[in-house]
Amino acid sequence: MRQAIDDGVTLEIVYEGRTSNTEITDESSMNAKFVDVFKDYEKDQQQEILGYATRRAYLEAQPIIEEKAKDMVKHFTEHVFPNGFKAQVVAETREACVRYKHAFDKALREKV
Repeated sequence: MRQAIDDGVTLEIVYEGRTSNTEITDESSMNAKFVDVFKDYEKDQQQEILGYATRRAYLEAQPIIEEKAKDMVKHFTEHVFPNGFKAQVVAETREACVRYKHAFDKALREKV
Protein backbone atom coordinates (compact mmCIF):
# COMPACT_ATOMS: atom_id res chain seq x y z
CA MET A 1 0.00 0.00 0.00
CA ARG A 2 2.76 2.43 0.95
CA GLN A 3 4.59 1.80 -2.35
CA ALA A 4 1.40 2.40 -4.36
CA ILE A 5 0.90 5.69 -2.53
CA ASP A 6 4.56 6.68 -3.05
CA ASP A 7 4.28 5.80 -6.76
CA GLY A 8 1.14 7.94 -7.09
CA VAL A 9 -0.99 4.96 -8.13
CA THR A 10 -3.39 5.44 -5.25
CA LEU A 11 -4.19 8.06 -2.69
CA GLU A 12 -3.63 7.59 0.99
CA ILE A 13 -6.70 6.39 2.80
CA VAL A 14 -7.95 8.66 5.56
CA TYR A 15 -10.48 7.20 7.95
CA GLU A 16 -12.99 9.63 9.35
CA GLY A 17 -15.56 8.14 11.66
CA ARG A 18 -18.93 9.82 11.95
CA THR A 19 -21.26 9.51 14.91
CA SER A 20 -25.00 9.71 15.01
CA ASN A 21 -27.32 10.60 17.85
CA THR A 22 -30.29 8.89 16.23
CA GLU A 23 -32.28 6.21 17.96
CA ILE A 24 -34.97 3.74 17.08
CA THR A 25 -38.25 5.35 18.06
CA ASP A 26 -40.61 2.45 17.40
CA GLU A 27 -39.22 0.16 20.09
CA SER A 28 -42.55 -1.50 20.84
CA SER A 29 -42.96 -2.65 17.22
CA MET A 30 -39.43 -4.03 17.19
CA ASN A 31 -40.07 -5.89 20.46
CA ALA A 32 -43.37 -7.29 19.18
CA LYS A 33 -41.71 -8.50 15.98
CA PHE A 34 -38.93 -10.17 17.97
CA VAL A 35 -41.43 -11.96 20.22
CA ASP A 36 -43.43 -13.09 17.18
CA VAL A 37 -40.41 -14.47 15.32
CA PHE A 38 -38.74 -16.16 18.31
CA LYS A 39 -41.76 -17.19 20.41
CA ASP A 40 -40.95 -20.92 20.08
CA TYR A 41 -37.46 -20.50 21.55
CA GLU A 42 -36.56 -20.94 25.22
CA LYS A 43 -36.00 -17.72 27.21
CA ASP A 44 -32.23 -18.26 27.45
CA GLN A 45 -32.04 -18.80 23.68
CA GLN A 46 -34.05 -15.61 23.12
CA GLN A 47 -31.63 -13.67 25.32
CA GLU A 48 -28.65 -15.05 23.40
CA ILE A 49 -30.25 -14.12 20.06
CA LEU A 50 -31.27 -10.71 21.36
CA GLY A 51 -27.70 -9.96 22.44
CA TYR A 52 -26.47 -10.68 18.92
CA ALA A 53 -29.37 -9.27 16.95
CA THR A 54 -29.70 -5.93 18.72
CA ARG A 55 -26.51 -4.44 17.28
CA ARG A 56 -27.24 -5.72 13.79
CA ALA A 57 -30.87 -4.62 13.92
CA TYR A 58 -29.77 -1.14 14.92
CA LEU A 59 -27.16 -0.94 12.16
CA GLU A 60 -29.71 -2.08 9.56
CA ALA A 61 -32.61 0.06 10.80
CA GLN A 62 -33.97 2.25 8.00
CA PRO A 63 -34.44 5.41 10.12
CA ILE A 64 -30.87 5.16 11.45
CA ILE A 65 -29.43 4.66 7.97
CA GLU A 66 -31.43 7.58 6.57
CA GLU A 67 -30.18 9.98 9.27
CA LYS A 68 -26.59 8.81 8.84
CA ALA A 69 -26.85 9.15 5.06
CA LYS A 70 -28.07 12.75 5.37
CA ASP A 71 -25.14 13.56 7.64
CA MET A 72 -22.63 11.87 5.32
CA VAL A 73 -23.99 13.60 2.22
CA LYS A 74 -23.81 16.97 3.97
CA HIS A 75 -20.23 16.30 5.12
CA PHE A 76 -19.17 14.97 1.71
CA THR A 77 -20.60 17.88 -0.27
CA GLU A 78 -19.15 20.47 2.10
CA HIS A 79 -15.71 19.04 2.92
CA VAL A 80 -14.69 16.08 0.75
CA PHE A 81 -15.90 16.72 -2.81
CA PRO A 82 -14.81 20.38 -2.97
CA ASN A 83 -11.25 19.27 -2.21
CA GLY A 84 -11.25 16.74 -5.07
CA PHE A 85 -11.43 13.66 -2.88
CA LYS A 86 -13.66 10.61 -2.98
CA ALA A 87 -15.37 8.64 -0.25
CA GLN A 88 -16.23 5.07 0.60
CA VAL A 89 -18.82 3.82 3.05
CA VAL A 90 -18.62 0.45 4.76
CA ALA A 91 -21.80 -1.13 6.11
CA GLU A 92 -22.50 -4.06 8.42
CA THR A 93 -24.43 -6.26 5.96
CA ARG A 94 -25.57 -6.41 2.34
CA GLU A 95 -29.05 -5.40 3.46
CA ALA A 96 -27.59 -2.30 5.09
CA CYS A 97 -25.63 -1.55 1.88
CA VAL A 98 -28.82 -1.58 -0.19
CA ARG A 99 -30.55 0.65 2.35
CA TYR A 100 -27.61 3.07 2.33
CA LYS A 101 -27.73 3.24 -1.48
CA HIS A 102 -31.40 4.22 -1.41
CA ALA A 103 -30.85 6.62 1.50
CA PHE A 104 -27.92 8.30 -0.28
CA ASP A 105 -29.97 8.70 -3.46
CA LYS A 106 -32.77 10.32 -1.45
CA ALA A 107 -30.40 12.55 0.55
CA LEU A 108 -28.62 13.70 -2.61
CA ARG A 109 -31.94 14.56 -4.30
CA GLU A 110 -32.92 16.60 -1.25
CA LYS A 111 -29.53 18.33 -1.16
CA VAL A 112 -29.65 19.25 -4.85
